[in-house]
Amino acid sequence: MKLIEENAVTDYLVSFGTHEGMVGKNNEDFVAFAAFDSGIKEVESPVIFHLAIVADGVGGQIAGERASRLATQTIVDYFVNLENITIEQVLVHLDKAVTLANKALIEEAASTPEYKGMATTVAIVVILEGLIFTSHVGDSRIYLYRNQELHQLTNDHSWVQEALEAGIITDDEARKHPNRNIIRRSLGTVDTVTADQVMMSGPNSHFWQGMPLRKDDLILVCSDGLTDMISETDIRNSIETHPEDVSPLALELIDKANHAGGRDNTSVMLIKTAEDFKANRMMPIPPSLKPIVHRSTAGPEAETITFVGKAIDRNTFAAPTIRSMPRISSDMIRTHRSRDRSNLALAGDAPTIKTTNPAKIPTVKIPTYRSTDTIKTSFPDLKKQERVQYKSGPGNNEVVQKLLIRIVVTLASIAAALLLIVLLMRNYL
Repeated sequence: MKLIEENAVTDYLVSFGTHEGMVGKNNEDFVAFAAFDSGIKEVESPVIFHLAIVADGVGGQIAGERASRLATQTIVDYFVNLENITIEQVLVHLDKAVTLANKALIEEAASTPEYKGMATTVAIVVILEGLIFTSHVGDSRIYLYRNQELHQLTNDHSWVQEALEAGIITDDEARKHPNRNIIRRSLGTVDTVTADQVMMSGPNSHFWQGMPLRKDDLILVCSDGLTDMISETDIRNSIETHPEDVSPLALELIDKANHAGGRDNTSVMLIKTAEDFKANRMMPIPPSLKPIVHRSTAGPEAETITFVGKAIDRNTFAAPTIRSMPRISSDMIRTHRSRDRSNLALAGDAPTIKTTNPAKIPTVKIPTYRSTDTIKTSFPDLKKQERVQYKSGPGNNEVVQKLLIRIVVTLASIAAALLLIVLLMRNYL
């Protein structure tokens, strides 16, 4: 498909930025937004295929940065090489693009020693004909802000998420857990990786792949550097503060993450339906007709567990003051407004700031487990967080009742035996 470079986006406001954080770590995130002519024929004007990607590299030094950049470029190139694409083909091509990116990372790591151990998360949003599609691997997230509510559409592939689902830790413990940055699925770690294409739904909402966007919808794609540092309430408050313009919103979200400690790289991608956005009139697919997809909470077997950033206890870190905190500058944010003449930002065009003190990131393996297994953590710093499941035994009252029943049955048996003996002796005499 042909990349469109000028004046392509008229239905959406797009803004994104990235920052290395406050602890001297090399920026291993990579962000890209691209628009294509989808190649759909028999229409008066080109149908635009919108592609947004946030990748969070793993591996330390140059390896993580290379991983996120290579994965993003591979995915963009995949769609460049397509002749055309239709709504029915989006999820299939997304799966193929992610698989190709995973293969590219593995091959490059095998051929280049300094890239050994590199990996990356990836969160992808596609918008075609006003319909949204998502795909992700790892713990980078996709949110939808609609009707004053913030909805998380993706499910983290992380140790903490699995521990939450298994009941090992609570929500409060998850936010400060020292292993909150251990991811259970990423590109570049195993030969076969499964991209998650299931949208999460809340108790009062139902979301699905290919659902129509609405006027005033806002999509947020971000790395865990944002969600680990600030809460969803903080994110929602910032969105409500900037209801129209997404450029200052991107600046504010990254600033908030930095002011909260900025322990990791922070990247955000914002896509908002424009004021004159025309919603797709396609009828939503009834839930009863949708294919049922079961998510595996344990991730693929033999997965390599990777530490993303340092495991720092939030309580021991002194957040910088506003005065000492370097604020992100506007030139670190790329914005495309409806009907602007500025070029769209493509892969490789996202600004980054590199430091001379990259964090060294260890990689370890832990056994995989099924969601029905008893789970014991093996990390020395968990201490009291370890949980062991016990079989529930009967209560005290139940034990006493069973004991009394046994005594009564025993006495009845003895009485019956004595009676039988007496009758036999009487007949004998």
